[in-house]
This record gives sequence, structure tokens and C-alpha cells, in this order.
Amino acid sequence: MKNLMRAIIIIFLLMIPLKTFASVMPDISAGETHFDLSSGCYILKNNVKVVARGRTMTANEAKVQIMSQKVWASGNVTLEQKGYSFKCDSIYVQGKLKTVDVLGNVNFEQDGIILITSRVGQFSWDTKVANFYGDVNVKVINVENLKFGEEINPNEIDGVYDRVEYNVRENIILLTEKHSESIPKIEFPEPNPNEGEN
Repeated sequence: MKNLMRAIIIIFLLMIPLKTFASVMPDISAGETHFDLSSGCYILKNNVKVVARGRTMTANEAKVQIMSQKVWASGNVTLEQKGYSFKCDSIYVQGKLKTVDVLGNVNFEQDGIILITSRVGQFSWDTKVANFYGDVNVKVINVENLKFGEEINPNEIDGVYDRVEYNVRENIILLTEKHSESIPKIEFPEPNPNEGEN
């Protein structure tokens, strides 16, 4: 059975054009790793580390789907890129869409400029905008390097909000809401083994 699985994986890898494979192949390490054919994911446990496109993610456990460029991770999750980092309980990265959803005990820090904590968050690498929802606590560390949207008073920014929108590239707090309608329900889909096939 193991030989059959190895043969299937080798055939699958040979069908991927080398250029495509090299462009999506992250650097992955963990205490335990195996490939799960039913989900099309690498299953990683213990001291998980995934490095791809200048980003480093660490976690207790993760599932990585190379072809769809998706990562599901949980347990002491950190996601770091030059200048900022997210910490949370669980994370869902969609590489092709350039988005990340973070859940549970979200902690965001940027370059000694600002700290933001919340229950959930969403981030886009295209727009560089992060949205934080639910008990969002903002603490400004360096106000000189921070910008503010038109209706935001820099002298009253530290506090707790229902929603905060922040542009990471420009260091701008775009929006703060004290009485937001609701927190978006963020759910992570189960891995689809056929995703990423062309």
C-alpha cells in the first residue's frame, strides 16, 4: 500500500510542469509530516514552519495544499512578514487570492508603530488592508509614524472598538467603529483534493 501511494505521488508530481512546481513550492518543515491523498494536503504536526514568498508561518499543526496554495493552521500560529506580524489561534491562507483569515486571540503588530488585538481578522496582500472585528483593542506605540482617516481623532485612538480597518502599507487607520452591526462569520472550508487542477 505504501509503495502504491508513493507511486501515485511521484506520478502526480511528474505531471506538474517544473516551472509551476518551483513557483508554488514553499519551504516546509515539521516534526511529523505525511501526505494525505484524500485531502490533497501535506499534514504537518509539531514545530510547523512554512516559508513562502517572504512570509513565515509557524504553528502547532497545519495542512498545506501546494497546488491551490492554501494553508490551514492552528495552535500558537504566527505569520510574519517584513515589518509586521499576526499571532492567533488559527489561520487560513489563500495564496492565489492573496488573502488570510485569522481567528481567536488575534494579535497584530507593526514595526513598533501599533498593536491591535481582536477576536477575528482578515487581510489582503493586494490592498495591504487588514480588518479586525470583535473587541478590537488599539494601542498606538509611535503616533509620529501613523496616519489617520479623516474622521479619526489621533488623540483619542487608543481604545476598544467593534471594527477597525488598517492599511499596513501606508500605516493608516482607515476606520474605527464602536457600534458595528456584527462580526463576520469566518469559517474555514475543508480542503478539496481537486482544487488547483487545470
